[in-house]
Amino acid sequence: MHRRCLLITLGLAASAAYWVPAGAAESYESPPVFQAARVLPPNLLKGPYHKVGSSVRNDGTMNHYTIESKLGRTTADSTAELKIRVDEMRALAAMQKVDTTEQLARQAKQGGKDALQGAKGLVTNPVGTLKGAFTGLGKVAERAGDALMGDPPSDAEDSRFENAIGFSSTKRAYAAEFRVDPYSTNPLLQKRLEEIAWWGYSGKLAASAVSAAIPGGVGAFVSASKTSNWLEGIPVQTPPSDLRKANREKLLAMGVSADATDLFLGNTVYSPVQQTKLVAALARMNGTADRGHFVKFAVLARGAQVAFFRARQAEMYANFHATQGRIERFVPVGTNAAARLANGTILFCFPTDYLVWTDANAALAGALDRHVTSLSDTRGKEVRLTGGISRRAREALEGLGWKVNDAQDALAD
Repeated sequence: MHRRCLLITLGLAASAAYWVPAGAAESYESPPVFQAARVLPPNLLKGPYHKVGSSVRNDGTMNHYTIESKLGRTTADSTAELKIRVDEMRALAAMQKVDTTEQLARQAKQGGKDALQGAKGLVTNPVGTLKGAFTGLGKVAERAGDALMGDPPSDAEDSRFENAIGFSSTKRAYAAEFRVDPYSTNPLLQKRLEEIAWWGYSGKLAASAVSAAIPGGVGAFVSASKTSNWLEGIPVQTPPSDLRKANREKLLAMGVSADATDLFLGNTVYSPVQQTKLVAALARMNGTADRGHFVKFAVLARGAQVAFFRARQAEMYANFHATQGRIERFVPVGTNAAARLANGTILFCFPTDYLVWTDANAALAGALDRHVTSLSDTRGKEVRLTGGISRRAREALEGLGWKVNDAQDALAD
């Protein structure tokens, strides 16, 4: 199961994964366990609202972290996700300050417990609550229609009842005010965001009032030490259905087929933010042909972590295209997709933490290399990694003729 999940994450079907370079079987590596202090900068290792556990497990490609705080314990399945979690812990600390604000407590009390229970009742007992509960049914039907028509809602979104009564809109507004992703997989954040959003919904308390009540404002507090730019350029207040409509228009405008567009927008493992990040990255690649091949590849994601990986992978390609060299087109490589540069080089971008030469990674490398070798007029092979790579993995990839470009963290092998 570990082998299959890893191969799917990096992007090749397991059916092609049993070919390995001759003689490689004796020199596979086991995924390492790192000390957090050796692999993380001080601001990620520890802060006023979090501390990362000392032991960091690597699975052959990604690092897995445990995050402790007074607000609870959570996890991160990559360094990129850890950066988001650190920002979320600061946002949670800001949310805790809301409890001590007299003005907000008074306004929420004025909203009344009955209003709060009535709103929550629609979610937990929608049939019973709807009997005579609403008079403005036209507006409710309009909101519900967004969830029942068009592309399906993602797994990360609220229930259609929460959307129908306007609670989801309130939650997105609060998420925007606290600079967090309303679709985050962080259970600590989701629990607290839901509590505050219900509170604000029942008391008709605008998210901006929360910011005004905290000294210096929520924005200043949360943004003081940002470690991730994950939400940059993403309008989290926008209804997911509107984001999907905009994403559809962008994909079609860049020449992606209607069928591939439908399949991608219909893949519910992508949160609205992940989906929008991926599309925005591809849209930045002006002049790159056949971006539909990457979209078809992205359709194969079967979990939230893989969807997160794909969105960051698209950003890697877009950043390379903007700063390193023009990507001429995307080409299919098995079930994967690679970039073809203007000079004939085939490029793979993988947003990994630390790559080691496990049997699964050796199998993947061999299968990818075999497919690339079969492509016509290939003049070079390159792989780019966001993190480090073991000496054995580097030697093996270079032995297959690949140029390896990584962000090595000077870890001892």
